[in-house]
Amino acid sequence: GQVTGWLYTDQDGADETRYAATREADDPPVNRPFEVLTPTGPKAVQPCEDGSYAFTDMEDGPAMVVPPADAGRCSRRNCPRGFAAAVAGGSAVVVTMGDSIPVVGDRPLFPSRLVTLFEGLAEIDSRNVAVAGSTSPEWLPGQPNFERRLRPEMADADLVIISIGGNDILAYMSNPALLANVPMAIAGAKDLVVEIVGRVQLIMQAIREVNPDADILYCLYPDYTQATTHQLWGLAGRLIGAGTMREVLETALAAIPDDEELLVADMLNGFAGLDVGLYLYDALHFNDLGQTRYAEEIFQTLGGVYLGPSPLGGEPRSPLGAEQSYGFVP
Repeated sequence: GQVTGWLYTDQDGADETRYAATREADDPPVNRPFEVLTPTGPKAVQPCEDGSYAFTDMEDGPAMVVPPADAGRCSRRNCPRGFAAAVAGGSAVVVTMGDSIPVVGDRPLFPSRLVTLFEGLAEIDSRNVAVAGSTSPEWLPGQPNFERRLRPEMADADLVIISIGGNDILAYMSNPALLANVPMAIAGAKDLVVEIVGRVQLIMQAIREVNPDADILYCLYPDYTQATTHQLWGLAGRLIGAGTMREVLETALAAIPDDEELLVADMLNGFAGLDVGLYLYDALHFNDLGQTRYAEEIFQTLGGVYLGPSPLGGEPRSPLGAEQSYGFVP
């Protein structure tokens, strides 16, 4: 098997996640060498003059692409640093925090499935401190969830996965008065997601004060209104209009400052074109298929590659992560 991709200079800095259209024709290539971590050790890769690369003759199983660290800011938000170094050393601590997405649904939950994908490459110590029903203000520094659940784990963490904001949006949407003025309701939802991103930044800054080397990854939600066969989401989609929830989530993505080294697992585009209802356990949480897709999206954002039969249930994709591209803003 093989892994391929491009390293390029993202001149306009507009490629916000790994789902960005791969480089534009006028983007200059980046020719810096980098590594692919494999179960038998790291392998050096030198891109071609045009910035493309193909790492061939790979064995089945897990691997991880580690892009060059000195090429500039990583615009696609898919360049782990501390976590990559920990995996290279053979073991890493992953802490998952936030709402019920990581704690409710079909077992094993996505943090456990992520561990399975890395098996054979690194031993992952997964610590899931998420709290069902929690909102983003409840995870701010000084609040009990942050101080009692997250803070004790922060110093050890190589990667912190954040899933918050869904309950904030749900609480907002459950106000019946919103139906009287749908355009105003949508504008309010966009304001709310910008506030949520601001709270993610505050949480990130507090983690970095304790552990400056930890990578921090935010899970951007899928567009639930794509669950057209689901009673609640089908109705919501008809009320607010197709594509509206996507617009709201894109507003959240655009609100992440360029200078923040925040990784983004882009479930919005990872679930694009799918009937999200087929992946749901209930109105919000994920079934076997959904848990696998969540784990796969996070794994790929981290540079993860899995060739050959997947170790996961839930209709896994194979090969996984065989295309890994990186845009850099000098």
